[in-house]
Amino acid sequence: MRILILTVAVAALFCTSQAKAAVFFDESFESTLTSSGWSTGSCNPTDPNWATNYSDGCNPARSTDIAHSGTHSLKGPYIGLDSGNWVDHTYTTTTEIYHRFWYRTHAFTYNNPGTKNFFVGDGVHYPNFWINHYAGSREFSVYTQLGSDTQAPCPGENHDCIYVPNTASVPINDDQWYCVEDHIKLNTPGVADGVVEMWVNGILTIQYTNRTIRSTTPDCNSCSSSNAAFNFERIFVQ
Repeated sequence: MRILILTVAVAALFCTSQAKAAVFFDESFESTLTSSGWSTGSCNPTDPNWATNYSDGCNPARSTDIAHSGTHSLKGPYIGLDSGNWVDHTYTTTTEIYHRFWYRTHAFTYNNPGTKNFFVGDGVHYPNFWINHYAGSREFSVYTQLGSDTQAPCPGENHDCIYVPNTASVPINDDQWYCVEDHIKLNTPGVADGVVEMWVNGILTIQYTNRTIRSTTPDCNSCSSSNAAFNFERIFVQ
């Protein structure tokens, strides 16, 4: 069995520096998921009473097995290629997010082509972003779907891009807590001012600046949009 256990906060909470923006939500998992604003409808989307029947999720779900602080964490067994469930939390629409989560694995094997943990976007426009482990790596990467970045390592407009560690290497070992923080700033359309950054235990592992992440095209089908934004967080077990 492969297990992910985490606590999560979205916005500007840092392990090693002071906050840089308003906090959209800060989750300790001490209360039920649905009472804290999480949607667990992927557990059984046909159940009209999902908010009650799956108030603690299914996979991932609240657990008391181990916690970074307090008594609870979110735990997800990764069984097979695609375990397939998730929980969602919405927040105020923005074009820049700081995001922090505590992460711990046990007897974990990262999948190739990738193990998905987090999704951020607006659910309508591209690009969107995945915080994941690409190609079985024990290091975190930031995977962008249908962005418009033309600088290395990105292949160009309307293509996926994998922002891999480029400043330091911090592989994730089992049975150890890690503080993982990321910063994604969508560029002003037509201006190369986008940013993708990540820290693991306070060590800067990813830093790509002056990027053209969004295009200048407002609305399009399966292509990079100038209207792309962030308004929800999805925690995957996949």
